[in-house]
Parts: sequence; structure tokens; C-alpha cells
Amino acid sequence: DLKDTVAVSASENGKPARSEDKEEVVGGNTDPTEFKVRLVKAAGANRLGVDVELVDGVYLLICKVNDEGMMMDWNKANPEKEVKKDDRIVQVNGSRGNAQTLAEICKRDDTLEMIVQRLARGA
Repeated sequence: DLKDTVAVSASENGKPARSEDKEEVVGGNTDPTEFKVRLVKAAGANRLGVDVELVDGVYLLICKVNDEGMMMDWNKANPEKEVKKDDRIVQVNGSRGNAQTLAEICKRDDTLEMIVQRLARGA
């Protein structure tokens, strides 16, 4: 069984992204947790900084958060909403349900409003 692997890249300004809204994390111990991530591209460095797989065609599974890129900058600026390996990007800029579309939006759009889902572990 082959998995369609994509490395999503984008330009950025090199400045850490900051959480503009301090929303509470949604979900309980046994339910998936969802939180918002906002990334803004600008001139400068050129990577979103995550490797993803289009596992089931519905969401982007994060295989790796790279050492450089917008996502690592987000993680440094927002440790309470750190994006990690095995998290799922389930929505980007209001679009949900088609992994290929989510990947295309990540490459195309300059502002990325993401909903990231983390499955509860050990529940």
C-alpha cells in the first residue's frame, strides 16, 4: 500500500508566528483535541516546515516538524499549542474533508488558518 507523501513548502518572513487568540483547547481526555494554528507567509525563508502524508484522503498527517520553517517558529512562540508528529491538519482556511485540497491551500495561500487535531493517547 503506497502512501502519497508531500513536503509542503512556503515562503515566510523568518519571524515567529504568534497566537492572536488564546482559545482554550477543545476536547476531553478520550476525545481528540483540536486547536487553531495561524501561519502568515512573507518574503524571507521559504518553508512551511512540515512533512505530511495524505493518509486517508481526509486530513494531512504530520510525519515530521522540521527544525526550520514557519511551524517550528509557531511552536517556539506557542508552546501551549505545539504542533507535533502524528498530529492531523483537519482544516485549512475553512476547507475540510479533502487532504489534497488542504495541501494545495497550504502551498497557495499566504495566510493559513489551520485546525490541528491530536488524538488522545493512553485513554
